[in-house]
Amino acid sequence: MIGSKAKCRGGDAACGALAGIAGTLVITITVRMFSWFESAKAARQKPSKLPQHPFEKEEVREWQDRSRSPSAYSKPAGEQASGAPPAVTPAGALSEVTAPGPEGTAELFFVKAGSGLFDRDVSPYSRIGGKVLHVAYGTLGGAIYGCLPHRKLHAPWIHGSLFGLVLWGVGPGWIVPAMHLIPPLRRTPKREVALMIAGHLIYGVSVAAAFNRFVRGKR
Repeated sequence: MIGSKAKCRGGDAACGALAGIAGTLVITITVRMFSWFESAKAARQKPSKLPQHPFEKEEVREWQDRSRSPSAYSKPAGEQASGAPPAVTPAGALSEVTAPGPEGTAELFFVKAGSGLFDRDVSPYSRIGGKVLHVAYGTLGGAIYGCLPHRKLHAPWIHGSLFGLVLWGVGPGWIVPAMHLIPPLRRTPKREVALMIAGHLIYGVSVAAAFNRFVRGKR
């Protein structure tokens, strides 16, 4: 029986790593779809602001230009209302509270780790570094799942959910805030905490389901 011993087998770890990649892909797609849905919902709910004086030609012309190209009237990249430095720089990353999605969080973690722990400006490599860190974290999580002792294949909804909760508790819930790389839970909005937990649950269930499929394929 696969996994009849407590020690980690190479095949189980490999299946777990592949399952981790699959889980990472699932959570990435899920977050992107959720972000798109939220953006579309906000766009539908945002009222169309008409010119204050609809018979003033200059005002109407500016309103039309702003509607056609809103980015031309937005603030320059990195400029924030609070006067804080840009997020993806060493100083800005250390003062940033959140980042969008798992890849954005990994990118922020990458920059904060480089600047806060190693005193290095890694912001030019933040995008690729965040993606690599995101995939590596997911792959490692899957390999750990594959090394867990299991006398029979795990029930994805049960063991996957528990595994996801443990990952969240150890990582974003404890170690990462303790390293001052993200704010503590008491300073994080409840909605963001709920989304992080939901993301880890989706990841855990996806890893468990993929692991079962890969192990069955080896038999």
